[in-house]
Amino acid sequence: EGNVGQIESWLLDGRADIGILYRYGDTLPEQEFELATVDSYLIGASGDPHTTAPDVEFSQLKDVSFVLPVASNELRNKMEALAREMGFSIDTAMETNSLTLMKQFAAQCGLHTTLPIHAVSQDIASGRLQASRIVNPPIKRMISMAISRTKGPSRAVSLVSSRLLDLARSMLVEQ
Repeated sequence: EGNVGQIESWLLDGRADIGILYRYGDTLPEQEFELATVDSYLIGASGDPHTTAPDVEFSQLKDVSFVLPVASNELRNKMEALAREMGFSIDTAMETNSLTLMKQFAAQCGLHTTLPIHAVSQDIASGRLQASRIVNPPIKRMISMAISRTKGPSRAVSLVSSRLLDLARSMLVEQ
């Protein structure tokens, strides 16, 4: 587990053979394959007024304090660019690349974060967190699988990556 930059580095220097990444553009780099596209949600503590409705307008994020990944993160860059276009700044009160800490600060410290729903589904079910889908504009995340380019994929990497693609496709069909 790491941020996109770390995973890309591990793939580049051969420390990892396969990486699962979030991308925020419309196209993928070479050697990456789309697994799914998911919505981003505003995540807050149970009972938080900003996340009570099913959807939240992006413009409403101007009134929210965030715990977000450390700067130079694709999600954060996307959010900050959209906010600038709408004439406000994202209030980043805390930075961490840890999913566990993001959820903990959202649940216990009055901060918010932005995650896909699958990252918080158990926390929502337990009543610890709640979520509203970000709309107008939405922040779409493309989940991709990247293969290391420093060495040709071994038979094992080819088999695992093929199985991951099959699993992702079957999960999308089941939804």
